[in-house]
Amino acid sequence: VVALGRWAAELPRPGEGRDAWDAFVRGCMTLPKAVLAAGAGAALLLPAFLHWCHPRVHGPRGGPPLAQFIAAGVCTLICLVASGSTAIRVRGESFGTAEVQLQRAFKDVMLASQLAQGLNVSGGSVVRELTRLKTGCPPSVQKQLGTSVEEIIHNVNGYMSEVQRMHGTLDRLPHQVEAIQVNTGSVTGLVAWGLAVPLILAVGCCVGIAVTIYIAEHAGGRCARRCDGCHLPCLGMFLVAPAILLVSAVAAGELGLGIVASGVCLSVDDYAPSYVRDVYGASSNAFTFTRYYLDGNGPNPALAHLTTAETQVADAIQWVRHYGDVISRSCPQWGQESATILNLQNVEYSLNQSHALLSPANIYPYYQDMVHEMMCGSMPLGLAQAALCQVVLALVCLPLLVCTASCVLNVLIEERSVVHGVHKFELLAQASDDEGGGSAWQRHR
Repeated sequence: VVALGRWAAELPRPGEGRDAWDAFVRGCMTLPKAVLAAGAGAALLLPAFLHWCHPRVHGPRGGPPLAQFIAAGVCTLICLVASGSTAIRVRGESFGTAEVQLQRAFKDVMLASQLAQGLNVSGGSVVRELTRLKTGCPPSVQKQLGTSVEEIIHNVNGYMSEVQRMHGTLDRLPHQVEAIQVNTGSVTGLVAWGLAVPLILAVGCCVGIAVTIYIAEHAGGRCARRCDGCHLPCLGMFLVAPAILLVSAVAAGELGLGIVASGVCLSVDDYAPSYVRDVYGASSNAFTFTRYYLDGNGPNPALAHLTTAETQVADAIQWVRHYGDVISRSCPQWGQESATILNLQNVEYSLNQSHALLSPANIYPYYQDMVHEMMCGSMPLGLAQAALCQVVLALVCLPLLVCTASCVLNVLIEERSVVHGVHKFELLAQASDDEGGGSAWQRHR
């Protein structure tokens, strides 16, 4: 991350607008532009080199340079395997981890919202049971209770109001987390395609080269004449060169994404609150939560409402237990002490569970895993490794494979020309498939 961050531009200062961030992204594209330019140059030079230079290399005994061709093929295969394994690791460890963490965060936020709705239902039941004391108890008991019934009903209603405010505070969070999930899924799909396309193109080039060599060595005259347009200069122009250009473009994009992420990660904890403030506004709950959970500054509206509600519920439970025996003996029509306490205890448990869900100990690990471990850890490293493999594949392995294949093909054509008395660049000169069967080496022998 530090090495990639050196290629990044200077981060915008907190509070600067979208134009500053656009300039930052453009400033991170120096190295990716160089990679793309190198790929474009290789894509232009390779067909010209194959068409006009006709590289000629022979084996130790004057035969085709199979050792060099096989070595280039093995290097290409190693690069393909490395690129494929890196792609799988990036997809699984980085973006897969982000998707799992976002799903867990979405479930926690939804659970907290559902608990808030359930708390209102339980609180309403408690208020109805306490209200019956006004009509279900004799005047002497009502006098003994005094205004405490009204006070405890007021406390429960206050708790319900606090829960409602908490629910309003959390109301938009599920939609915001869901939007982040959608955006992350889109980026994951784009990166997955970016990691897969180079592999598909490189495998297609290898198959095209292998088929061309096979036709030159084993096919009969009729098939060879039909495939005459598929010799390596044309194959290099219409298949290998576009593949080199596209693989280089994909590698440049992955490298650019890694550099941008690394540039942000150098001071991500300082810029995360600023980014949330610019996107959602300084008065939004998202910014308040971000500042509370990351910096430990400012209030947490949801936890403040929960703390107030917990105090009011605890007072209600204590009141019911204090007057429960008197009420149950003197107010037989009520007889709801155990049910009221049970409801209040369920409320207390739900409040504690909501408090645990919204506590920093539960929320901060999501930020740690998604930002520090994924965005500032495995993702830039994996993208850089994938880009390196793709650059080597596009600028080294594929050109070498095509050039050594061209040398092999030239030697095979020379051998066939000697056998048939033809001294021009022609793939096969047999009159029919039956004439000159077998390989060029067999006919030479």
